Amino acid sequence: MQEENLYRWWEYYARIGNRLHLGGRTLRILDSGRFSPIRGPDFKGALFELDGIRMQGDVEMHITAEDWYRHEHHLDREFGNVMLHISGRSGKEDATTVYHQMLPQSIPDLVLPVPDAAGEHAVHLCRAGISYAQNLPDRLKQLAVERFNRKVHQFAHDLRRRNVEAVFYEYFMRVLGYPHNGAAFQMLSRRLPSNWLAQWLPKFWLNAEQLYAVYAGLASFLSSSASEKQVKQLRDIFRKWRTHLPFAPMDAALWQFNGNRVANHPHFRLAGWVAFLQQYHYHPLHMFHELLAARKDPAIAIGEIHGFLNLPVEGYWQRHYALGKILNPGKNLVYWGKDRQLEIIINLILPFFTARAILNNSEGFADYLTDLFLSIPLNSTYRSVLKNVTWKQDCLQALNRQAVLQALIELENTYCRPMLCCHCPIGRRP
Repeated sequence: MQEENLYRWWEYYARIGNRLHLGGRTLRILDSGRFSPIRGPDFKGALFELDGIRMQGDVEMHITAEDWYRHEHHLDREFGNVMLHISGRSGKEDATTVYHQMLPQSIPDLVLPVPDAAGEHAVHLCRAGISYAQNLPDRLKQLAVERFNRKVHQFAHDLRRRNVEAVFYEYFMRVLGYPHNGAAFQMLSRRLPSNWLAQWLPKFWLNAEQLYAVYAGLASFLSSSASEKQVKQLRDIFRKWRTHLPFAPMDAALWQFNGNRVANHPHFRLAGWVAFLQQYHYHPLHMFHELLAARKDPAIAIGEIHGFLNLPVEGYWQRHYALGKILNPGKNLVYWGKDRQLEIIINLILPFFTARAILNNSEGFADYLTDLFLSIPLNSTYRSVLKNVTWKQDCLQALNRQAVLQALIELENTYCRPMLCCHCPIGRRP
């Protein structure tokens, strides 16, 4: 069993509205809440009745109740509004509650029934049909473009209201934080806004240490208890600049450090951003615009974007993955690997400039950028979306591009998770 199955059945039971009798308790889900794939509870703002008492709050799900403690959610303030814990099966101790250090009362833990796909009362998810393979490449492209356009519309909405440089800067920082610290990096960008950078960056010219110190101080990365020489130097620099900064430091608890791969650690990601600004003289927006405006062959254009994002690591960060944390064995060669570069291209660069093209009535340029998105070769980024797709080989053969994975994400979010099988554009039916 995987947690994704619990998500689907939670939403299914919310949709049918039946009362569930679980371990002597009665649960009726009135509103599944908002699914959250990022850090924090799985569903936020859910509405349900437990033993006839209506409750509203967050819901967290695990395979067993022990995972709640194994992931240290009981110590994490992000989970302080959890009202219900859902398990996929009974754990070793058959717990009926879990606790959180911020809450005076325990949190009910219920085992949600997830029937076998062959069971009498099962909802058969995505069983093979005859028609699904017809026009499969076109249908996958349609789904991929739908997901791409969602991003385009979000950028267009923001660009109508805000400065172009500010939107690009803020979303670039957000993408750097994926998958666990996107919101935190976006908040950091607001602590040091683009207009401040435009005014003060000349003072940091070719001095990455000063710029990193300012960012790290505002991010609350420079712990007063850290004794390493490098951290002390950064802390001293930040103190000198503190009076010139527009906002106070962030709450350190907003960052998620546990569970990150070495290359995904926020300290290292931030070092990559500073190196990027230094490398391209603080004007990455104009650099990308000139590259894309040339409308080169897709393979050449994507290759050049990768080249711009392929930043070699030098100095301190070759041997450290975080401040005061030595990387052993080996060393860092680049700040952003191929997968991270592709996330930046798919989630920021192409939809952002497509939105600008649409707002500037440049339909031809927008079409070129959409075609560029559809032409990106397939690699390992987002391959995790294939793990629950039994017919994935059909999709990969039909559209051997990165767009197929974006299509499957759109399919999952729009049709599979809410179980709208009858509207599925792939044509599979239960």
